[in-house]
Amino acid sequence: MKTINCIYEDINLNEFISKHIDSNNSNILLQIFSGVCDKEYLETLLENILTLLPNIRIIGSTTDGEIINGDTTEYRTILSFSHFYNTTVHTFHTPLSYNSFQTGVDLASKFSHLCDCKLMITFSDGLDINGQEYLSGIESTNNNIVIAGGMAGDNSQFQDTYVLNEHGVFDSSAVCAILCSDILQVKTQFSFDWESIGKPLTITKSKKNRIYTIDNLPAAEIYGKYLGQEVQDTLPEMGIEFPLIIKKDGISVARAVLKKHKDDSLSFAGNIEEGEVVQFGYGNVNNILTHSTTLANEIRKDAIESIFIYSCMARKRLLGSSITQEISPLNSLAPTSGFFTYGEFYHNDEHNSELLNQSMTIVTLNECSTCKAKTPHIKIEKKRENQTLKALSHLIAVTNGELNNMTNNLEAIVKEKTIHVEEKNDKINKILQTLD
Repeated sequence: MKTINCIYEDINLNEFISKHIDSNNSNILLQIFSGVCDKEYLETLLENILTLLPNIRIIGSTTDGEIINGDTTEYRTILSFSHFYNTTVHTFHTPLSYNSFQTGVDLASKFSHLCDCKLMITFSDGLDINGQEYLSGIESTNNNIVIAGGMAGDNSQFQDTYVLNEHGVFDSSAVCAILCSDILQVKTQFSFDWESIGKPLTITKSKKNRIYTIDNLPAAEIYGKYLGQEVQDTLPEMGIEFPLIIKKDGISVARAVLKKHKDDSLSFAGNIEEGEVVQFGYGNVNNILTHSTTLANEIRKDAIESIFIYSCMARKRLLGSSITQEISPLNSLAPTSGFFTYGEFYHNDEHNSELLNQSMTIVTLNECSTCKAKTPHIKIEKKRENQTLKALSHLIAVTNGELNNMTNNLEAIVKEKTIHVEEKNDKINKILQTLD
């Protein structure tokens, strides 16, 4: 296989297709990542592409930023053409059903008849669909296929997101591409590096992904109490950078705010159950940038022909222009394309699919079973502009660790004193009993 990426606004589409795209290949997947969140624009784009390539398979999403060949853009449209030679490509669409779980069931049922399904790349509406429930619906119907992709964005406006395939542009919907092959090699990885900070908080009232109260205060007020009134007033935009982190089976999972309601309740990308204990999270810049090179060195051992990246918008907002330092090591391995999402879909071997936030997820593909990796070891590149962010992240991590140690020490002292008092009271009670 091979992947060729371009920025739509920078090319003559007819000339580009004539030069780079094999119109005789019936198994080309075009992924469209568009920061132009306008339905008419996207419909015109589809029409122009299909006029030149009537048999092409397409899936696409609006974004909070785009990824192309190790670089990032904003408010642009990326076209990522993947030519497959030993893989069959199918695309499907389904509208939001009466709930997100059923939406996943409906979409998965559309490809239940296909054989040798290796990968499902799926994009969903970023605001109306509960990503966790959606993935659970897919898994209830097909728990074998690897799932990748993410929830559509709209440049942090949180108003209208769209997904698309060759049949149209849709809101409140989900689309997918199914790659079927007996030789296609698919591997997934992810990077998180968000850390917990502050007081543990208890979810005191919630219904799936809508949180009403935390520590018996309205959810939005909790953000104001600990992060300031400005953050509360600008939810969900500012809140996306400070997710709630939950510990599940020893693994940290983040949940980002997507909507603020009039009653000061908040909707998140995935579910948070009543009684769960959460903490605010912050991005450890030093770990993020270091891990990107470590990750690239791990996957360089395999032969890779294409890399797709679906990364959280919060990483881009945290790192700013330095976000390219996280992505560029991967581009040294193979062409990269993708977008910044409102929630990332991730697959691992132990559990078919997870909704992640604050993460960078990647999918590596290879159709060549005899190819070998030749990429040399990638070195960590240090840039001056990151030093302040790294220093602040280090300060927060060390301070938070010291505070936790102090808290644990105080709790141990209180426990010891309490036991001592209880023992003393027991002795007094025994003496009083003998006097009686």
